[in-house]
Amino acid sequence: MKSILSGRVALAGALAVSLIAPAAASADSIVYIKDHNVWLSQPDGAKQTQVTTDGTFEYPYRSPSQADNGTIAASLGTNIVVLEQNGNVVRKLDPPALVDSVSHPIDGVPVDVAISPDAARIAYSFASYSCPVGASCAARTATSVTDADKVVPPSTYGQVVYGDPSWVSGSRLMLHGGYLSQNNLWDLGQADRFHWFDDQDWAGQGNSTDLGDADLSRDGRLWVGVRGYDSDVDNHFRRVIWAKTNGNPGTDTPPPTPEATCLTEEGKGTNGPSIAPSGDAFAYARPDGILVFRGVSTDPARCGEAADSLVLPGGSEPDWGPADVNPQPRGTGDNGGNNNGGNSGGDHGDGGAGPKASVKVSVTRLKSACRSGLKVRLANVPAGRQTIVIRRGKTTVGKRGVKVGRSGAGAFVVKFSRSGQRSVCNTKARSVKLTVTAAGAKRVVALKR
Repeated sequence: MKSILSGRVALAGALAVSLIAPAAASADSIVYIKDHNVWLSQPDGAKQTQVTTDGTFEYPYRSPSQADNGTIAASLGTNIVVLEQNGNVVRKLDPPALVDSVSHPIDGVPVDVAISPDAARIAYSFASYSCPVGASCAARTATSVTDADKVVPPSTYGQVVYGDPSWVSGSRLMLHGGYLSQNNLWDLGQADRFHWFDDQDWAGQGNSTDLGDADLSRDGRLWVGVRGYDSDVDNHFRRVIWAKTNGNPGTDTPPPTPEATCLTEEGKGTNGPSIAPSGDAFAYARPDGILVFRGVSTDPARCGEAADSLVLPGGSEPDWGPADVNPQPRGTGDNGGNNNGGNSGGDHGDGGAGPKASVKVSVTRLKSACRSGLKVRLANVPAGRQTIVIRRGKTTVGKRGVKVGRSGAGAFVVKFSRSGQRSVCNTKARSVKLTVTAAGAKRVVALKR
């Protein structure tokens, strides 16, 4: 394959992309998403195990990651769910809102979740598309970290306006942004990230493209990411690219620019590379499933020795860790979770009665509520059709019928009716007290002007 890069570093050799026999079974595992649920498998496709059963098209699990001891963290609705390999829910965490690059609050579904190798902390990212006054319309992200056993405020570890977090060490994350901020490193507690490198450092300004969605090997010597973008118009699609690092990515601020080594053939929908603990293989996803690349080397002369195989058809979002696939027998709990140490906002029943239904409202400013509606989160409510009602005193000022999945949770926006707009939004009072009810649960909020 002819090199597509010019400038400081050129990619060497053609990379064979062919099927190979599965490698021998190992003690490590890949956690991934399939059919909207969390699954676990050995890297050769053996011992495929469905971890969760309550994910649906409307309410899917996202972004699973695993710690070295096999603890799994994934996104579900507006929560981060901490799981055992057998699907038992250890706790649910409702991460607090962050602030985006234009100082607007950003909340909702955690689009990226990464549990630390020691299972002590969880990085999470929010994303939204907005067109604020005085700034361009754009997709914006923000990332922070919470403890894995309880929710802590973003001020504990800080936050940055970048996404796709992955752990470099117990106190350092790699994150990705856009142009001139493609690869970054962030030390917890620091006010901002420091920039590491961009595609133009390899390809030159005229030939540069998107670069990110990356992972670092445990020994820090191998960087693997996604290069390019998908475009049917000019027939260009993404590739996985890997590079040999220089210096120490775990401690240098910043390390030297890595040396680009090899890349795969183009493939639409390429995403999510995750490096094996051994550092000589990685998994990544394409629309037909999860592929495993073996024979990965940081020697450019050995690009042709690497080859991939489709190991997990229908899978996506792989995360490769050192824990064996070894789920213990299920306890008496179910995927509803016991919320131990969590902050999902629900009350806990006694004597095995299960958690009570709960309602949470994240919007507290009257102006925002009048413009966009109230953001209402339901938890532990009966599956099926439910009605969210907003009242001011005894007067109904907003109502919405919603469909709740089997998980009993969901996030919805409820707007005021026309008469409700007049009643609530035209008031001159400094604050307006509203009562939000659904499925027998109630929440009283005071919206400030």
